[in-house]
Order: sequence, then structure tokens, then C-alpha cells
Amino acid sequence: MKWLFLLLFSSGLSGSPEEGPLRYEPGFHSVCSPDGRTCADLDPDSGTTRAYPADRPEQTLWVIAEWFGSAELADGGRELYAPAALLVPRDAGEETPVLRIFDAGDLARTVTLGELLGSLEGLEGHGTEEQLQWGLPLGLSGEGCYRLWTADRELRCYGVE
Repeated sequence: MKWLFLLLFSSGLSGSPEEGPLRYEPGFHSVCSPDGRTCADLDPDSGTTRAYPADRPEQTLWVIAEWFGSAELADGGRELYAPAALLVPRDAGEETPVLRIFDAGDLARTVTLGELLGSLEGLEGHGTEEQLQWGLPLGLSGEGCYRLWTADRELRCYGVE
């Protein structure tokens, strides 16, 4: 349980196990690629995510008709990684998404609980009475993949392919 509270404290998520599901608080924010050449605006009011060159914010590279509470943009600005909130309902199935990967605004890949963990049995003992904690998004690596730390303490790395 200490691991859960440490994650909640450092993750920027709102809520608590007593209040209900952890979710991202709606709010406009921007993310930029590690090389600083491309940025994306995540706008809950319009419900969109728009990528643009950092030096020409008026130019649109691509748009996703969805807002994300958390996302990372890879170098080059083509790939956007959008992890799910840390907790899922106890009755979540293996098809529940934990990470969605977009390439130039198009959904390229969805990583599910089943793909991440193989079995949902590994989630028992992680979370609350109503929700389970699947793991922790660690972000982009230098190897061109997005890292996820699983509830069963394994490091997984996912890319567009």
C-alpha cells in the first residue's frame, strides 16, 4: 500500500482510494518532445490534442480528436504516447487499455492489461477494494520506446511497432 501512495503523490493524478477512481484533472497543458522541436497542446475544452513545430506554433502537424490527461511526445513529433490512469476497476478485463500510441495523429497501437501483464491475477493485492493498480508509466526511453513498470515489478517497453 505504501507503493500506491508514493505513486499517487508523485504522479499528478487527483483523487484518493477513498474518493473513487483516480483520474487526470482536466486542464489545458502542453508537452514537448525531448529534443524541443515539436510540441503538442492537450486541450480539454476542445477535446483535442494538436501537434505543432515548437518554433511555429501556428502550424498544425496533426490533430487527435481526443484530450489526454497525460501524454509524451517523441523526438520528431510523430509519436504520442498516452498512458491510462493508474487504477482500473476491479472488474476490468484483459482488453482494458493502459497505453495508447499514436503515429502522426493516428492510433497505431493499444497496449492492454492482458498484453502488459499476461494475466490479471498479478494485480491482486495492488490497489483498493474497488480498483486495481496495473503499474506505473515511466515515460520515453533513449531506445525509442515507452516504459511501463508493472504491478508485478517488471519493466516493459512499447513502441509504435
